[in-house]
Amino acid sequence: MKKGKVLGSFGALAAMVLLVAVLFSGAWYQQYLYLAVFGAWAGFLLLRWLRRKRPRPRRRQEKRKQRKASLNKRVDQLLLGHLNWRITEKLQSVYPEATWQWQTENPVRIAQGGMARVLLYGAGGHTHADVVADGYGRISLDMLEVTPLPGSRPPNPVSPAEWFDRHGRHVLTALVNELNPRGYTRMYLRENGEVFTLRGGNEFVEETLQHMPGKALWRELCAVIALMGLSAAEESDRIAISWA
Repeated sequence: MKKGKVLGSFGALAAMVLLVAVLFSGAWYQQYLYLAVFGAWAGFLLLRWLRRKRPRPRRRQEKRKQRKASLNKRVDQLLLGHLNWRITEKLQSVYPEATWQWQTENPVRIAQGGMARVLLYGAGGHTHADVVADGYGRISLDMLEVTPLPGSRPPNPVSPAEWFDRHGRHVLTALVNELNPRGYTRMYLRENGEVFTLRGGNEFVEETLQHMPGKALWRELCAVIALMGLSAAEESDRIAISWA
């Protein structure tokens, strides 16, 4: 019990004892009244103590569930990061300049065994690969070359705004949040979808976006990017995106 509440209970006890002493002075049952006052005071303190110590199972269960969910999320992030590095190492052992990105939702599920598809860039003409995990920690890549049927509709969104909502907003927001604390104020976007930064004059690809709009739509795309609070400027072979 808090110190202030204890002192308050002592004050109430003193007031009750004083009241009995004044109103029932000399009565044969005065001592019983004192005992009743002390008993009520002791019962009050005991009840307060028991209520404080009483377990709250629902709150504890909720906290356990929250801790478990947070732990599972961290484990999934670590597992996915390890899986990403394994894929990159295997891919770049053959194509050193290759980059890739997932084309499936929640790819961490395949770590226990399964298959998921990734989109490839700079992989010697291969456009996709099926990542196969056997459940024993081993993965393999089945390289694919996917071409659309003649006359089929290309997968590009119909407008830069639609493309940005589907493919660009989440990735660029995450990159800004990651790069800004590390001192970066600018990144660049190529026509092939590569998002890269400059370090000491060298280019480093951070992410690759799917279905990047062509140069004819870059002016409109820059206006769309500006709506999220970034500065976007069209250059000869890239779009410069800055936030400071």
